[in-house]
Amino acid sequence: MSIPSPGPKPVLLFGADSSGIVVPVTSAPPDSDSNPVTSEGIETLAYLYGFNGATWDRVRVANTFKTASVTASGATAIWSPGAGSFFRLMGFSISVAGDLGSAGIQTVQLRDGSSTIFKNFVCYLGAALAAGETTVFAEDMGQGYLSAAAANDLYIVLGTTMTAGAVTINAWGTQGATA
Repeated sequence: MSIPSPGPKPVLLFGADSSGIVVPVTSAPPDSDSNPVTSEGIETLAYLYGFNGATWDRVRVANTFKTASVTASGATAIWSPGAGSFFRLMGFSISVAGDLGSAGIQTVQLRDGSSTIFKNFVCYLGAALAAGETTVFAEDMGQGYLSAAAANDLYIVLGTTMTAGAVTINAWGTQGATA
């Protein structure tokens, strides 16, 4: 005697009606191109979430891009999110092309306000790089690094002044009250 298979389990979605009451939603054919999936006036939406090892977070997509070319030693602000806003650094690339005047080491750091995020990318430079020679550092940070405090600037810090050429950074991420 065989036991019949119960078949696939139904998937039940929930949505909220216009008064905010949570109700079951069933799939329905599209009403129109502008209202693709509804049932009794309830629109169903999907959000992308990723597991961070402990909890589920919404997936972010970079929408803010910053570029700067820096020649002076010390800290230079490259991203100033403003009052009440955080930056979320999701990736960057740094290229070093030029010379220091004499052979030496160029160190590059990224800082969140006064706290170092990434430190001492090291580039050995001669008195003059060969024409077209460039050193590149790049980092894809996935869902990114959230600034420690609102209104903190993201800085690039050079250890030595460039006498020719520049250190160029491209940074990307999100910005906002919760970034």
